[in-house]
Amino acid sequence: MADSFRVLYVDDLEATEQAATRLREADDRLTVDGATSAHEGLERLDGDVDCIVSDYDLPETDGIDFLESVRERRPNLPFILFTDAGSEAVASEAISAGVTDYLRKDGGDNLPELVAHIVDAVETFRADEQEPGRELEAQQAKVRALHTVATRISTCDSSDAVYEAVVEAAEAILDFDIAIADAAVEDVLVPRAVSTELSVDEYFEETPIDAENNLGAEAYRTGKASVIDDLRDLDVVPADSEFRSALTVTIGDYGVFQSVDTDPGAFDEQDLEMAELLAEHARARLSQLEARQELQQRTEELQRKNERLDEFTRFVSHDLQSPLTVAQGRLELAQEDCDSEHLDDVAAAHQRMRNLIEDLLTLAREEKSATEYESVALAELVYRCWRTVETKEATLDVDVDATIQADHDRLRQLLENLLRNSVDHGGDDVTITVGELDDGFYLADDGEGIPEAERARVFESGYSTAADGTGFGLSIVKKITEAHGWDIDVTESEAGGARFEITGVEVDR
Repeated sequence: MADSFRVLYVDDLEATEQAATRLREADDRLTVDGATSAHEGLERLDGDVDCIVSDYDLPETDGIDFLESVRERRPNLPFILFTDAGSEAVASEAISAGVTDYLRKDGGDNLPELVAHIVDAVETFRADEQEPGRELEAQQAKVRALHTVATRISTCDSSDAVYEAVVEAAEAILDFDIAIADAAVEDVLVPRAVSTELSVDEYFEETPIDAENNLGAEAYRTGKASVIDDLRDLDVVPADSEFRSALTVTIGDYGVFQSVDTDPGAFDEQDLEMAELLAEHARARLSQLEARQELQQRTEELQRKNERLDEFTRFVSHDLQSPLTVAQGRLELAQEDCDSEHLDDVAAAHQRMRNLIEDLLTLAREEKSATEYESVALAELVYRCWRTVETKEATLDVDVDATIQADHDRLRQLLENLLRNSVDHGGDDVTITVGELDDGFYLADDGEGIPEAERARVFESGYSTAADGTGFGLSIVKKITEAHGWDIDVTESEAGGARFEITGVEVDR
């Protein structure tokens, strides 16, 4: 059976049958059996299997869990993860679990490449079985140890602790005598941790990222790892002229890991693979720490903002409302004593102040409110809003039958403001139409419309073309659309009036 390769292909039934046929056609040395679940695949391990090819998405589990179960029973059996699903994190996890190879399906066009990987993996496996060495076991031990280190790195609470853990692992597990972890800080690489064999004085204080003769800087710029057998063959400037060989990998966008040695050819491809795995664990944790810091900063900023809004709300609702109420009471007494058109102007000014206060409080609430989605029948809500707006002689035409996902109360405020805007600016007998879009809805009128030069300003706080307008109505509308993740645009309606289009809305189909 030395010239045959017995493959267990684990995927859904259709994919398994297709792959089995195509693999046999690609290389007649392959004998392919299929399994449609990890459980079935484990049952087949007791038979003759030279290699397992598995998808990542499996019923009730995934390819990583399946791989770990296989490794418990057949530690060295070739296992190739062949999947559409994947990312750097999945690849890293698969390597940590002892995967032999990791390939993307790419629509099935790379099956010849898969065949080559199967043959290579099985031949290597058979050679190792015939001539067992301390080398394969040592490599596997390193992988397991690095997997343990990943757990430690995942608990580091600072970026410096991550870099230090990387260097310590390089010394203890990978047997790198001289290891350095640099962090990218603005436009330079700065050492964050160095091995015990190297003092900071013996290494660069910092390295410009745009340096042309530095391996670390070049690796960071290009994202490419490298193993250099002899630095004297390259036009680079090592930190110490005694350094002869170097291994360099990037830690994502966060920095660079390097190991150097005074002997030429000190590193090989296996060392590079292990260093990349270690760097990936570090990158993942640094990314988590960065996200946590950003979240904390946003939380603190939001807390400060809410405190300012609370203070503003208290000022508007109490310090402004109270004297206005007193003024309104005095006005009513004055109107009983005398009849003057000047008092009517005072009453109108009072009402305008009340409208301003109400809109300001609404804006403050919009800044703090969380959006809670539910299914909302759009037409029904439009009619309800129409009954609460002073419509004069205006006409409403509703041509929508959609149910959308929205915050009911905030959508009501949006619709009321748009309807009121059309009535206030479109004339007493304006006709307002509400209609559907593919991903939202629109509200249009046949009024005078909004000049194109002014359309970009209508959503600004305080902007209004009406003498008695507060200038906050459309600003509130803008805030509500942004809170939903929607877009709003103002154009000209078919009748020459204003047309507001709200898009990006999730419509229930």
